[in-house]
Amino acid sequence: MCLGLIVCLEEIWDSGGMPMGCGERADDDAVCLAYVPHLRIGDHVLVHLGFALAVLEPEAAAEAVAMREQLSGGASTTDP
Repeated sequence: MCLGLIVCLEEIWDSGGMPMGCGERADDDAVCLAYVPHLRIGDHVLVHLGFALAVLEPEAAAEAVAMREQLSGGASTTDP
């Protein structure tokens, strides 16, 4: 089961009319932001299959990252 990724947006741009963004990690791929309008740099989003599906409050993002680290034995996938 895929739990998705939590990404803190660091860059947002328009790609042929499609809003796109990427996170703070060097290996973050471009993420389609079409499903969650009105995003800003610094917003935390839940990403599944390259699409941002929901905006998370910073506290919820931190809690989700902590739970993921606990489940994976401490290997962090992102920092909120």
